[in-house]
Amino acid sequence: MQAHIPTMFLMVIVVSLTMATCTAALWRRGQTEGLGYWTVALALHGTTFILYSLRNIVPTTSRSSSPICY
Repeated sequence: MQAHIPTMFLMVIVVSLTMATCTAALWRRGQTEGLGYWTVALALHGTTFILYSLRNIVPTTSRSSSPICY
């Protein structure tokens, strides 16, 4: 059995966003446990993998003007 990379990317995205939704549902703003930071980090993790998987599909217009993209 071979690993299918797009399927693994999809599963990382689904799990990260599901965990972010669950932690957001449990998080209360009055608590100082840091669950809000975990919620934001998981949401950013899922969003990062979405953007990373779209890197060859969506054209990048800022590539020529930004020195970081080289």
